[in-house]
Amino acid sequence: MLKYLNNIQWEKLKKANPHIKDFSIIIDLFFKPDIIYYEKLINNLNYIEENVIWPTDLDKIKITKTLIFYKEKINRPLGYPNWFLAGYPDICYWLSQSYLLYKEKHPLFKILNNENNADTDGYMNFNTLRLIIDYYKKNISKRLECSL
Repeated sequence: MLKYLNNIQWEKLKKANPHIKDFSIIIDLFFKPDIIYYEKLINNLNYIEENVIWPTDLDKIKITKTLIFYKEKINRPLGYPNWFLAGYPDICYWLSQSYLLYKEKHPLFKILNNENNADTDGYMNFNTLRLIIDYYKKNISKRLECSL
């Protein structure tokens, strides 16, 4: 039932935000299939983008446990759009830590170092992000931090 209500919420958000570039694609390709709970994502995204009235409001936003590591902007990894960092902070953390450790021996090294994996905004493209998520879910953890 909660999954159904979550999907309804995503559809409402898509209809309410037709002006946001690739928003429908992101929801259909990432958030819905991965069962990302919209409330967790919205809280994380508001925190990342500091969409609050007063700076002290940041402390009132309930963010997920891994995103706490990214409270300091200097800790935030490069190459990820904000929506990805907000929806998949556990994957971002795992990948940045494991990549530092394994470098060329990392199982995703070739994918991450492919010059064609960036979009026009300089972020990893959708195909690359999807490959990273699928690898993580298959090999690291089936449960995502922001999923239901």
